Amino acid sequence: MPKEVPLPQFESVYFQLQGIISEIYKEMAATRLALVRPDIISSKVAENPETSVPASESIHTKGKLRCNDGFEQIRIGDDYYDLRKRRKAQLCIEYLFNHQAFNAASARHFLKEIDPYVRKMGDYRRSKDIRIDHYFAGRKGQLFPKLRDELIRAAPGRKGKFYLKTD
Repeated sequence: MPKEVPLPQFESVYFQLQGIISEIYKEMAATRLALVRPDIISSKVAENPETSVPASESIHTKGKLRCNDGFEQIRIGDDYYDLRKRRKAQLCIEYLFNHQAFNAASARHFLKEIDPYVRKMGDYRRSKDIRIDHYFAGRKGQLFPKLRDELIRAAPGRKGKFYLKTD
């Protein structure tokens, strides 16, 4: 019969890392689930908190718009947009969402309200001739202009005011 050999120290570290990786995977799976199927998040939280969105992470919904905290990843219907590298777009959408600007009557003024908020929160300097389109200008391709066209609307008859089109 073979003699039992004690586990070397590196194997215990291996098992600790495996547990940490497992926890990270659960959190990533929960975030993916939240973005793909936000309609089932609340029931999943009640059923199994380990595989659900962490308490600190929530999904914001309004009509066809679905966003995570920080507005870094959003969905408009079936279209997915990753805004993690587009901070100005995130802040613009966040401002309009938090101020419930979802129609022409609740639209917010770009130069007086939206741009000052984005500049303050993102620590950006004031630019000359800034337009809302600049927040969504894509470096490659047309992804962000498409997002701007689908989501951000100018309020008719209310010059310089914008809102989120969520229906």
